[in-house]
Amino acid sequence: MPFLSGGRSLALAPGTPGARTRFWRGLLLLALFLTAVQLLHPQDVLPGMAERVRDAGWVGLGVLGLLYVPAALTAVPLAVLTFTAGWLFGPVAASLVAVPGCTAGACAAFGVGRLMAGDPRFLARGEGRVARLARALETRRGFWAVVLLRLPPVSPFAVLNFAFGATPIRFSTYALATLLGSIPATVGFAIAGAMLGSR
Repeated sequence: MPFLSGGRSLALAPGTPGARTRFWRGLLLLALFLTAVQLLHPQDVLPGMAERVRDAGWVGLGVLGLLYVPAALTAVPLAVLTFTAGWLFGPVAASLVAVPGCTAGACAAFGVGRLMAGDPRFLARGEGRVARLARALETRRGFWAVVLLRLPPVSPFAVLNFAFGATPIRFSTYALATLLGSIPATVGFAIAGAMLGSR
């Protein structure tokens, strides 16, 4: 798919005023949408669904896993889902669902970011710090940069997902690095949820 490739603009030539306007307009609309979602406090709804999810067994766990994609796209903290999964199903089952769920959600947001930018090199243009970092993601160091940015348990996960889409990093590199880098914090939240559930 074009937005997963490393190179060509989807519609407008890189650096044209139209491309920049489309990106910033899309970013503003996304910010407004995410703000509206957050005002609804979706993380407060999840605990109320806990009993239904638990009663559904493995089907409920699977449904919980599917929620990672819309959660990532609407900036709902994925840690809430992982904590809930650990609380309801234990650390092992929760981790087996949460790690690929986090990765899938991050990849979906990456795709949206790339579509909004229209050009994978959008953030790599210029000479500022952000541009230099974006260009560095094209190199072999890009893989480890993504891994390191995923390790902290508290990070702007949602913002990074969209931002990476506007950099020249390859989708396959981003996906694998996200998968590996998300494991420690995700497993940690699953264990924390399981510990609370066992009390």
